[in-house]
Amino acid sequence: MRLALVLICVLAAHATAQGGTRPRWETLPMPPALPEPDDRGAVDVEGARIAYSIYGKGEPVLLLHGGLGNSGHFGFQLPALVDRFQ
Repeated sequence: MRLALVLICVLAAHATAQGGTRPRWETLPMPPALPEPDDRGAVDVEGARIAYSIYGKGEPVLLLHGGLGNSGHFGFQLPALVDRFQ
């Protein structure tokens, strides 16, 4: 009985995955292109070269992307921040 239940669950999950239902993260829109920064450059920190871009005026806010990310992922956040923050 348990084996039959497990097989039904596995087959149902497989059928759902094959039915065109994609995980939400695969359907999110790509972020818009970043505007031209007010300043950009790079610094060397303990052997790592770190690029930076500066946008807006005001109190500074530091945005750090994760592991395989890049600054292009901040296309939705920057417009909300540049009017009040640097």
